[in-house]
Amino acid sequence: MAELLDDLKLLIRTRHAIVTVRTLEEEYAARTVRQAGRELGLPVLEWSLGEGLRRTVPTAGDTIGGTDKLVTALKFMSSNDSINVYAVRDGLRHLGNAAAERALRDVATAFTHDSRTVFMIDPAGDVPASLHPLTVPFEMPLPDADEIHELVKSTFRELTRFGEADVDMSRRQFNQFLTNLRGLTRMEISQVVADAVLGDGKLSADDVEKAIEIKRQRLRQTGVLDYIPPSEPPPSVGGMANLRKWLERRSRAFTPEAKKYGLAPPKGILMLGVQGCGKSLMARFVAARWKMPLLRMDVGALYDKYVGETERHLRQAFSVCSSMAPCVLWIDEVEKAFASAGAGAEADGGLSKRMFGQLLT
Repeated sequence: MAELLDDLKLLIRTRHAIVTVRTLEEEYAARTVRQAGRELGLPVLEWSLGEGLRRTVPTAGDTIGGTDKLVTALKFMSSNDSINVYAVRDGLRHLGNAAAERALRDVATAFTHDSRTVFMIDPAGDVPASLHPLTVPFEMPLPDADEIHELVKSTFRELTRFGEADVDMSRRQFNQFLTNLRGLTRMEISQVVADAVLGDGKLSADDVEKAIEIKRQRLRQTGVLDYIPPSEPPPSVGGMANLRKWLERRSRAFTPEAKKYGLAPPKGILMLGVQGCGKSLMARFVAARWKMPLLRMDVGALYDKYVGETERHLRQAFSVCSSMAPCVLWIDEVEKAFASAGAGAEADGGLSKRMFGQLLT
């Protein structure tokens, strides 16, 4: 959290009037904004459709009257000369009308010369094109390995404050448990630990797979990715001796010694062949051999009838994969997603080319 906190404080000090925070962890984002304001000595006010605008830092206060609508709340912000920090929940999805968009532009103009900042916290909303030059996007990343470890420890301590609980795991099992938690939100990690401890009064080897089930459910909600349980031992693959030899050699690129040396890990494999020759089986073999999570992307589920949604689905899928890295991403029948990327005529308005560019990046 310290690094995120420093980033938010820097955005406030450098006078960025509007910051869009794209995250599924709304409460965590709002809490971090409150902490940033507290450390900078600035009051923080939060807006939501249900409560309107109310002060939260330095102390919680009553709702400011007449600010239940986003337009009126933004007008209050632009007319208030006090140096405040604002956290607006789900505000981006209410910018569909000209009045709200104009009010936010007025806020950006009014906040240019001081440290007043509006953080627009939203899981999926988009900024209107006219506001792009006035906003700064900020991605709230999922917890990394160190933060996951700290979350597990703090949640365990909190749960055992009023009762006894044991840890019945070897070091290897505990490390695997932490690895399985990668890609989950902070709330989901706490829930997994709570479910494990409160279920039988201990954190045991039986709980190692609980994070996997939660992760599988969450990935299925995306509609694009699916988690494939690793096979132990790796599946038996006939032939492909050169590929298997290459995989064996390149697996060493993930070791600490290779990272210290500066050896880059392998980026991808493109497999071509007729149906039934073992391409999909080889994807499972790679994940099992390298002992990494295997994520399968459904390219058919990427496409959406609404403009911009297809690219957003692909960005979201890549973001989830990055948060779970190192992992193996299996894109089956990839040619169906990018079939027209090399065509002369842009039959799909250039969509395939843009998606293909994202994949190459």
